Amino acid sequence: MDHTPTTGPHTPITTYPDIGAAAFGRIGGILTSLLLYGELFAVSIELLILEGDSLAYLFPSFASNGVHIGPSLHLSPNQIFLIVAALIVLPTVFLRSMSLLAYVSVGGFLAALVTVVGVAWVAAVGSDDGNPTASAATTSAAAAAAASAGAAVHGSAALLRLPGVPGALGIFGFCFSGHAVFPTIYRSMDKPQHYNRVLIICFCLCTCIYGGIAILGYSMYGDATAAQITLNLPPSLIPSRVVLWTTIISPITKFAITITPVAVAIESFLSSFLDKWSPPSLASCTPYCMTQFTHRACNCTPHPLSWVTKCGVSGKTAASLAIRTLLVVLAALAGLLLPFFALMMTLIGSVLSISISLLLPTACHLSIKWRQLSRVSVVCHVAILVGGTATAVMGTVYAVKGIAAGGGSH
Repeated sequence: MDHTPTTGPHTPITTYPDIGAAAFGRIGGILTSLLLYGELFAVSIELLILEGDSLAYLFPSFASNGVHIGPSLHLSPNQIFLIVAALIVLPTVFLRSMSLLAYVSVGGFLAALVTVVGVAWVAAVGSDDGNPTASAATTSAAAAAAASAGAAVHGSAALLRLPGVPGALGIFGFCFSGHAVFPTIYRSMDKPQHYNRVLIICFCLCTCIYGGIAILGYSMYGDATAAQITLNLPPSLIPSRVVLWTTIISPITKFAITITPVAVAIESFLSSFLDKWSPPSLASCTPYCMTQFTHRACNCTPHPLSWVTKCGVSGKTAASLAIRTLLVVLAALAGLLLPFFALMMTLIGSVLSISISLLLPTACHLSIKWRQLSRVSVVCHVAILVGGTATAVMGTVYAVKGIAAGGGSH
């Protein structure tokens, strides 16, 4: 788009927030940015929860009763491993090169492939006695009960459970989100005329992978299926252990590239303030002066962050490290307070993913192109907005009720 009523003629639109600004002005751009970065931060919370659950399942004997901190605070094994996971990923968020992060996270596709193949293998082969649930010890109470009873491969399962539909829709929204990067993908393509074909192929592949895993998991474990299918797999099988370790490694490789855009946005917003707080350069300081907090040996001007200079780190870099560390701490705290993987995914999908992937694109297209649309097209746009809003509200209510109930049986 080179011309819109809001941005004026020949104003380039290169990012998703640009589209929001073109449709609804500066407020639209800000709202779009907040939704995008909020979703990225929420996904980072999910990665830590996934890491904690997977490690706790793989090492059930470690702190099996949790840890008591003081008279009222108790950390479960999952929460302990979540903290460990946060400490592991913390150094990765300090990487400044996005290209390096891209190389680190390229294993995401391979991880998904390994998971699909591993689950299919367990479904086909089963454990030593041919029952894939016989040795499972999942974190879900229902799954644990089914495992101890030696449930059959085809567990008890209902074809449709209407109360769970809002939650499923929220999870669908989470799984099929990705629209935030679509403008970037389009601009980076050598042949942008193939953009629609690429999207169709990608969504079809995702549908096959998601649908295949869902069918396999539910047919294997029925109502005892855990929020993460990997928590149902019997750890005694080699394919299961491969999948579990893949699930553990994958979030570590993805965390930094997920949360870095949020950190960069905050740093950019605070850049003018950080410039004022950058301490003097070390270039003109003598070695003795560099050991003094106030730099008096060479008459350097005292600075509030002169202690940072002693370590050879600029104030801007120190602030960047502090911001990234704070984001990891906040993500870990959120994961500790809300350690419900499926419900958090439903909440994120309903509030953020559906807004970004369904509501915003439709609203922006309707705002920018409404003069060129037919009445039928306008009605379709409005129907999508109404249906998407209803879906988001139902999914949010479902997730909030489940979280308020402490996770329940969701």
